[in-house]
Amino acid sequence: MPELTYNLFRQPKRKTLSISVGQDCRITVKVPSRLSEQEINSFIRKKSSWILKKIAFNQKVRKPYTPKKFTEGENFLYLGRSCPLSIRTHPGSRMRVIFDGIHLNLFLPTSRIISSDSQVQKLTQWYKSRAVFCINRRVSFYSRMLKIFPESIKIKTLNRSWGNCSKKGVVSFNWKLIMAPLAIIDYVVVHELCHLTEHNHSKKFWKLLSSFSPSYKCHRQWLNIHYNQLRL
Repeated sequence: MPELTYNLFRQPKRKTLSISVGQDCRITVKVPSRLSEQEINSFIRKKSSWILKKIAFNQKVRKPYTPKKFTEGENFLYLGRSCPLSIRTHPGSRMRVIFDGIHLNLFLPTSRIISSDSQVQKLTQWYKSRAVFCINRRVSFYSRMLKIFPESIKIKTLNRSWGNCSKKGVVSFNWKLIMAPLAIIDYVVVHELCHLTEHNHSKKFWKLLSSFSPSYKCHRQWLNIHYNQLRL
């Protein structure tokens, strides 16, 4: 087994051990503060196959991240479709974004100079507004189908997940999901709604999820592979 280099964090309040492998293949190990080096090394050895599998997936399977340049003709994902960016000017005073079914049109006013940062912010705002509209509708649709209703819905930036469900019945979704195909959005919506009934990833949870989303394994794999592409 190759020697594994990792970042170790000893945390006084932690009671369990955890290992995570980032998109950059960096390994992070979090342990209780009093755990011995021998116990830590033993834990890492037991998890070595899983770690190497995650690293191989990131390097060979997952689509790489390509930073956006926000230039004319550059492709942006919207509901799983690749849409060329079209930058145009108009005589008005405000920037606006309009999707015409093919192009993502960014209209810039001729009356003033717009910075590149402002253009990126405007496109981000447009994506977020579309995510709120789309995801709220899908939650409403599946809530009626499953007869499971959340207390409230939040669409926001989630750094480590596509969605989550609180014990108070609040379901939250990552706005970047709007770049994924509708079938993927539906999977995440159903996944979080099922957590309102089953609050962990038990066998009962996966059985409930599969009854409403039979292809959930394929959808979950799609998100893992295309993770880096659902970014601006």
